[in-house]
Amino acid sequence: MGELKAFISLKGIQNISLIIWFFVWLLLILYLNKLITNS
Repeated sequence: MGELKAFISLKGIQNISLIIWFFVWLLLILYLNKLITNS
């Protein structure tokens, strides 16, 4: 039972990091778009 809990929490951590990376890329793309349109 303890192993299963640890596995689920590990998956949760991976999901959170995926969401964070998604937002980072989104911000990066928006920032680059702004730079391109300004120049």
